[in-house]
Amino acid sequence: MARADFGGDAVTVPHFAESGSPLAAMGRFVRPLLEEGRSLVLAGSPRDLRFLRSRIARRLKLDLFDVESWAEIISLPPGASASITMPSMPVSSTNASY
Repeated sequence: MARADFGGDAVTVPHFAESGSPLAAMGRFVRPLLEEGRSLVLAGSPRDLRFLRSRIARRLKLDLFDVESWAEIISLPPGASASITMPSMPVSSTNASY
């Protein structure tokens, strides 16, 4: 499990994909954070975002704005949600997982 630090309050982030209903599990984790005024940023490859963006937006009943930079992310208003396309990492013998 991953850990996230929310202003000194570290929490364990569940592995949503291991749940029987990953989107429902994500919703249970994310909704209270959005209600507290936290922002949600979905970061991934173009393929990941094509697959997940609309499903997550529909499940959480929110608009995911497209952003292109860290500056746009940190300027999101409280409770806002966005998605950012991450650059592809070339596969080489030094960073490939086998």
